[in-house]
Amino acid sequence: MVTAGWGILPWGRGAWGSADMDLHIVSALATGPNTVEVTLSMEPMHVTGFSIGDALDPRTWFIMRADTSTSFTILAVREVSSTVFELRVLEPFGSWRVSHRVQSNTLQSVGGFTIIAPRYADFLGVEAEDRVSGLPVNRQYRQRDIANPPTPKGLDNIGGTLIITSGGDYANEEGAALVRKLVIRELFTNPGEFFWLPTWGIGVAEKIPLPASDMVLLKTTIERQIKRNPEVEGATASLNLASDGTLTIKLRVQVRSSGQSIDIAAQVSSAGVSL
Repeated sequence: MVTAGWGILPWGRGAWGSADMDLHIVSALATGPNTVEVTLSMEPMHVTGFSIGDALDPRTWFIMRADTSTSFTILAVREVSSTVFELRVLEPFGSWRVSHRVQSNTLQSVGGFTIIAPRYADFLGVEAEDRVSGLPVNRQYRQRDIANPPTPKGLDNIGGTLIITSGGDYANEEGAALVRKLVIRELFTNPGEFFWLPTWGIGVAEKIPLPASDMVLLKTTIERQIKRNPEVEGATASLNLASDGTLTIKLRVQVRSSGQSIDIAAQVSSAGVSL
């Protein structure tokens, strides 16, 4: 720790001091299949989620599996306390037998000093394994989101309206309903529209001609992208391009948590999108 001047706070922190140069990662603990809490030695900069070096910006952090060196897609960061931050990832962590590492080389203190060593902490996954198959056992945890169906009831156009329960709160959805919404959202989102998910999105666009030669590539892309969703066990797609330019997409998606299959159909033409 280095201090300069007398400062106006304990240990020289403040306008005349620089004691916050010793920002480092203390520990990390997985709190769910997709969340890990990181404890820091002191309060970091956490003002905005759109500035690298800020604790709330997902790009400030990096998480990987130690056994495969596979990196995780960090979706969001939530402040638990002034020195503890929860990181949520897209892909589920490995089991309690697998070591993971969370790291940051750009995190800054409130005084603007960059993090020093140790800049990482290792942690174990939380999901149990079946002793015979080695596969994850069923878990109580499920992804959940605020209900906002892509197609409002009685309308044909893409919507996204919120649903209010009888108690006056926003309704939630999970399982097959959530998977259906996520699949439709990814179909019509261009890659890179969400900066923290650079490879997410398929980019099927209305009112844009689709050459027949691109049909096979689009089918492969749809199936590959949809299968990356942690709640999806499998996905098959069929495409048909009519002479008037209308593209019909039919999808059968298997939900991982329940084994349920859901069918999704969408038509894309010069008039827009119909589901």
